[in-house]
Amino acid sequence: MIKNSDKDFLQKRRSDIDFLEYSLAMEQSKFFSGINHLDFLSSDFHDNKDDYKPEVIKEKIKIYTDNYHRIARDKKYRRGITKKEYPEGSSQIFDFIYALDNDVLSSMSSKDLQQFLILLDQYYLEYRESLGLDASTTFGFEVEYENPQYIEIQARLNEANLSVDWEQTREDTLNFGAEIASPVLTDKKICWDEFQEVCEILSPLAIITYDCGGHIHVGENILGSDKNLLRFIKLWATYENVIHRFLYGEYLSNRYSLPKYARPLSQEIWKNLDCIKTKEDFTQLVNISDINDPNQKAAAILCKRKTNLKTGEQANTIEFRTPNCSFNPIIWQNNLNLLVRLLEYASSDSFDEEVLNRRHHINSKRYSNLSFYKEIFMDQALELADLIFDRNIDKVYFLRQYLKSFERSNDYRKAKTFTR
Repeated sequence: MIKNSDKDFLQKRRSDIDFLEYSLAMEQSKFFSGINHLDFLSSDFHDNKDDYKPEVIKEKIKIYTDNYHRIARDKKYRRGITKKEYPEGSSQIFDFIYALDNDVLSSMSSKDLQQFLILLDQYYLEYRESLGLDASTTFGFEVEYENPQYIEIQARLNEANLSVDWEQTREDTLNFGAEIASPVLTDKKICWDEFQEVCEILSPLAIITYDCGGHIHVGENILGSDKNLLRFIKLWATYENVIHRFLYGEYLSNRYSLPKYARPLSQEIWKNLDCIKTKEDFTQLVNISDINDPNQKAAAILCKRKTNLKTGEQANTIEFRTPNCSFNPIIWQNNLNLLVRLLEYASSDSFDEEVLNRRHHINSKRYSNLSFYKEIFMDQALELADLIFDRNIDKVYFLRQYLKSFERSNDYRKAKTFTR
């Protein structure tokens, strides 16, 4: 901002550029009829006297007008975003970064990052009618819960106007547990609305304890080859600490049963990376023969062949077992979005193995076990967001759930609310 002591100096420099011509041009613009040179001169572009040199000001004007064009373009974009995706009263952060742009957050200045994080902590995630996933992407959910009013839940599921059946079964890994397994879903409003209704049925009739998981299956077709699967495995191993804290969802730590039913894989993967050449190699590394054997620990990621009990159809899926369970559909949406984007990035031409190698070198000196996964690694989280997301709105949703208002705890308890 311009300091009072510089006002006289500034007046002397105004003759160096025809500001009147600039102002008139701005006023004639259909986007910026109210913008003039005074707005430009009072902007943050001016921090010292060198900024008032004619050649510098000319360049600053170009940057300034480009930024205003960007704002106008983003306002056009916003009209195409649903109210659910861009909620009224929550858009302040998207006046700072624009929702559908793809800014490199990891390259922000310290000042900009501080402002971004303040705005992020004021932002509340909302239910979205679509995540913008590819139409070919399929997924399914397994919602675990305990002490259910089993018969009442089943009755309400039967009464609900659901287009397909949602199966409720007993869950042997819990003391008095059950789970609902979804049908095959796609990123459509009808699927999300039905899942939201299922969560509303469950919420008053069951509880989520410190042992309940929220497993997510994603169709393996996203990867398409063993090469991409191996890329994904390396990506997961590199950022597993960040992924874990994010997938704890509305909680600040992992559920107590996670080490047994969704053991972390980073160290195993790095130790055996040279031996993993195919999906069969990875499956052999992570699979166990009996999930109920107390001496065996199931992996966080499993390659599975799922069979539809009604149609008999089979499909290859990747099962993610890390997430804590929730009756909040916003958390499920956010978890799914992260996992799909990880898979998509591993399959993309922009996959950068050098970034992963550098990050692994840093990580090997920073943490070594699950207890560190509750901590916040800001630089690593920003780096991952920039790698896998191509819209700022997705980066905001990811970082808001990851940071959880910067709370940390070794206890299994909820963070401050960050959804609405």
